[in-house]
Amino acid sequence: MTADLVRFTSAARREDPFPWYHVTETLAPEWAELLLKTFPEDGFTKVGRAGGEKSYTMRVRGLHPAAAGDLPQPWDEFLGHVVGTAYRENVERLTGLSLEGLRIEVNLWRYDQESWLDPHVDKQNKVVTQVFYFNRDWPSDGGGDLLLLGSSSVGDVRERVAPELGSSVILVRGENSWHAVAKGGRAGGGERLSAQVVFHHD
Repeated sequence: MTADLVRFTSAARREDPFPWYHVTETLAPEWAELLLKTFPEDGFTKVGRAGGEKSYTMRVRGLHPAAAGDLPQPWDEFLGHVVGTAYRENVERLTGLSLEGLRIEVNLWRYDQESWLDPHVDKQNKVVTQVFYFNRDWPSDGGGDLLLLGSSSVGDVRERVAPELGSSVILVRGENSWHAVAKGGRAGGGERLSAQVVFHHD
């Protein structure tokens, strides 16, 4: 297994509107391309919710702890890395948080042009989330950006992050960690592709 599959050397800490990190070169270019090329197409379930504290619609495939079918070898290696000790320790060093003993959840996500995620603060049992992106040359008007918000209003955008191949964001959960995903995928039917690793309290 590649020891430095997930890298943090390019991580930049941001304080506005809450503590988060933008990691522009999370994956080596060859790894990013390989994971994009083999990004699974099957095993996804459409999920959605209207109203309430958070509304959304997208497709998800669980990788850990519940897996949906076999994975391509590159993704099997990625999964083995992010559930391992070295990755957890790297996230701990970056964030200054202890993640020892927390439950790890890993999912893949597909957002089409009709998908979105409304403004919300993550549930209290979430501690740290890293979202990896797998879209090459994402258009500036393509929708699907991660929106870091100053409040529960989708118009209160402080930072906007495009889902560019090989990059990631790390979100530290807090009472004011409002965020959303803008509606829309790539024009012509392309989807916004991402992987998410979450450290939970039980």
